[in-house]
Amino acid sequence: MLQLKVTESLYLKELEESHAEELFAAIDQSRDHLRKWLPWVDRTRTVADTLSFLKNMEDQKHEHKGLAMGIFRKEQLVGSVDMHDWNHELNKAALGYWLVENCQQKGIMQVCVRKFMNYLFDQLSLNKIELQVVAENERSLKLAAGLGFKVEGVLRASYKMNGRLFDLVITGMLSSERA
Repeated sequence: MLQLKVTESLYLKELEESHAEELFAAIDQSRDHLRKWLPWVDRTRTVADTLSFLKNMEDQKHEHKGLAMGIFRKEQLVGSVDMHDWNHELNKAALGYWLVENCQQKGIMQVCVRKFMNYLFDQLSLNKIELQVVAENERSLKLAAGLGFKVEGVLRASYKMNGRLFDLVITGMLSSERA
């Protein structure tokens, strides 16, 4: 099982089926906050839903299509960062992340995403990582900019969440652009 040390109190650990209850509890405690930006939150109503997600991610890992890592702070699961839509021909993949509400705005996500991106670039030889962000999600856009992602375009009214259409900001980073 893959594990990456981020700081003395933070590490990334590959998510497995055994994390289903803890992962569901983390999602559930920040449900109202997360659902503003992540449509899958409303589809995650039970531990069984979370287990289904984890089984899907395990399949993606074995098929070399994705990888999901839990963010652990002092042994407690507080969020996740994942790579999905891995395109081997173009050596690129998409990035996703979330963090429980009470751990936000502490710099946790920035150091965790940076560590994960370095793993993707250095160990999996990705050339590009893409990140799609709802235009109204200012914190996530600020995080992307702080990590060095460049805005590549905006897809207007291209993301539906909670019955509303949103613009989607497409950002990307090439391996050669890393700080």
